[in-house]
Amino acid sequence: RRTYDRDTRYHRELAYLYEECQQPSRAREALEELLAIDPHDVEARVEIARLRLRELTYHFDLAITEPMLEVLRVALEDAPTHRDAAFLTSLALELSAERSGQWSPAMSLRGQALLQSILNRDPDDNPARLLMAVHTFDRGQFEEASRAFAAALEAGPVDQRQAFHSA
Repeated sequence: RRTYDRDTRYHRELAYLYEECQQPSRAREALEELLAIDPHDVEARVEIARLRLRELTYHFDLAITEPMLEVLRVALEDAPTHRDAAFLTSLALELSAERSGQWSPAMSLRGQALLQSILNRDPDDNPARLLMAVHTFDRGQFEEASRAFAAALEAGPVDQRQAFHSA
């Protein structure tokens, strides 16, 4: 009789099914089981970070950024140019900075460096451009941030511009 304990495909598909059933915590647990088998599975690490982000937005618990950053740290060590790992790390750094007493210029600089690596490969990556503007604003570079926001909004889809200007 076949068992699936050591089958990474089984755990990935189980995670997908849990996610389809709106059970992100169980999906994350299935992917964590996958990482126990293959700790260098970058896609599983990135998906865990996405699931943690969903948990963060549901519970509004910024402490969730810590395990996000840890799972993404290994992903970036294994795949330094992985776009989503870099973007989610930058986003987690930004969100982590919102925790009381957590912000530091080094965090923002690290986030900006990751975003710059994305933009060096794809200058039209608008989510990266918008997040870069947020980091720039946090560092007190308000005029540069304003220009970056305006450029990102102008380059983005019409509905995004309309939503931003109607708020």
